[in-house]
Amino acid sequence: MKYIVPILFFTLITSLTYKNKIDKNTEVTIPIPQLSSIELIKHLKSEIVKHKNIDFVNGSLESKTIVLLVDENLFSKKEIDNLLSKWGCDAENYYFRKLYTSNNY
Repeated sequence: MKYIVPILFFTLITSLTYKNKIDKNTEVTIPIPQLSSIELIKHLKSEIVKHKNIDFVNGSLESKTIVLLVDENLFSKKEIDNLLSKWGCDAENYYFRKLYTSNNY
């Protein structure tokens, strides 16, 4: 009986964490012509990680792109456009790729 509360707590935390990860099942690649320094990538990353429904995956100076992992149901291009304009950047386009895991089947 004394183990019921810890087990329920662990189950709740695990399910919430797992649900949060599984909802982010779409990769968004965004070419940004103004992406010219590592510092800019760091600033963009620090802004992006403030959003619960977006994970910053990578940024590349060579290809001038950033890659995000998002929950497609909550993703807003306008939100990203506003964030980019804050740092003097514009999204050239948005390329979406649905990610599938064994949990999707």
